[in-house]
Amino acid sequence: MQTNYRKIEALQKNGLVLQADVDAVKVEMIGVKQRIFDLHSLQKNYCIILAAFTGLTIQENTNLEKPENKDVISQENNRPELKLFAAQQQYLSSQEKSLHAANLPKIGAFIQGGYGRPGLNMFTTEFSPFYIGGIRLTWNLSNFYSIQSNLGKININRKNIDVMQETFLFNNQLSVNQHRIEIEKLKENLKSDDEIIALRSNIKKTAASRLTNGTITVAEMLREINAEHLARQQKALHEIQLYMTVYQLKNDINQF
Repeated sequence: MQTNYRKIEALQKNGLVLQADVDAVKVEMIGVKQRIFDLHSLQKNYCIILAAFTGLTIQENTNLEKPENKDVISQENNRPELKLFAAQQQYLSSQEKSLHAANLPKIGAFIQGGYGRPGLNMFTTEFSPFYIGGIRLTWNLSNFYSIQSNLGKININRKNIDVMQETFLFNNQLSVNQHRIEIEKLKENLKSDDEIIALRSNIKKTAASRLTNGTITVAEMLREINAEHLARQQKALHEIQLYMTVYQLKNDINQF
């Protein structure tokens, strides 16, 4: 903008353009300075926010690097919710085994010994050792009245967990598919952005030459300068959107 301002100022001195044209470029330059000041103010605010979230010392001159990898390496879904569903199912299986085990008859061996007078022989008054051994069978039949009800509750809980897992996977897969499509779209946009910027840059250079030759107006040249600037902004926006979408996809499958 400064370079074109000097050119237009020289043209005005030679009577080829009006003072209004010089003023128009000056207005654009002031507007650029305002935008630069606004961006610096935003940068300060974002540094403060980023420092608050990370606990790091981040200032305007801190070198922030872009992530190198824009792709999702693995397609495996590692969401912690899936481990939670599996743990809940495992817990229900443990409860089911405990119920069945509680209704089985229990067999145990026992032995009891001692030394006394009399021993087991009541017809003698001498000290003698004695012992008693055997097998004990116990069976709690009262559990038969509640086991079916408890097993039914476990089956209902198991089905509820299955439904929650299926719902989660359905919604998760929708999000994954949407983000994959968005990533492919943004990658194609970035390729087109480079081509658009190159064309806009050529158009801007041609416009500067045409202005010197007096074949276009200052307003037309400023329009081409702003068009190139907007093309570069659009590419920067697409790049940021690509990073954001990639990390949203990584969040979908818990890959970081």
